[in-house]
Amino acid sequence: MEFETYHQQWNRATEEALRGQNEVPGIYRTRYNLEPMLTIVIAEPLTINVGAGFQRFQTQYPAAVKESSNAVITSLRYRGRWEGPGVDRHDLTAGYSLHAATRILDSDYAFARHAVDVTYRFRRDPNSVVLRMEAGRISGRAPLYERFVAGNAQLLRGWNKFDIAPLGGDRLATASIEYRYRVFQVFYDTGAVWDHRGAAEHRNSVGLGLAKWGLQLALAFPVKYGRAEPIFMVGMDF
Repeated sequence: MEFETYHQQWNRATEEALRGQNEVPGIYRTRYNLEPMLTIVIAEPLTINVGAGFQRFQTQYPAAVKESSNAVITSLRYRGRWEGPGVDRHDLTAGYSLHAATRILDSDYAFARHAVDVTYRFRRDPNSVVLRMEAGRISGRAPLYERFVAGNAQLLRGWNKFDIAPLGGDRLATASIEYRYRVFQVFYDTGAVWDHRGAAEHRNSVGLGLAKWGLQLALAFPVKYGRAEPIFMVGMDF
């Protein structure tokens, strides 16, 4: 059982992007989430989560009213590890998740949010190579917090998410490859986040840095108009 409460502060780019459009729901002041979940171990590397999310929030524009987004939540996760010849090690993590908001649960929103992710890691100490892929699709009208974002410490590193899509998007496709030698890393990210009403704009970035225990210090270079402008970033994976 999980309970969350948020009091939001919004970036100016998001507020400006909301003006004059009616497709994306507006910003909100507060949000509460109650999420009961059940985890079932199907086999040792395979689990399924089933539950529901009851979100309630107070909109800010055009009027302060309370709305709810109640959804059935399910996800399927696989985590596998196997040994290769010598000291080689392979790790594979993959998952699919679905958030399906429905009027049956007295929700003001009706949508389906699909997301998939795959991570493969090859290790031969002290070297490792990591391949990642994430993709997602939303059908229907979903609140802002359900929309996909990229341009952070994990996806399209070095890009600013407010420059890419200040309102997020209902489509996502990203991939990355990363090489690590002990704590040193170099990486290449590629992908796009967009709305189904428009075309996807493909973006790329490269970078190098240090990574240990989930903490990442990196100098990333988002490739813009044939130029690579350096951005220093700090990220943490929980």
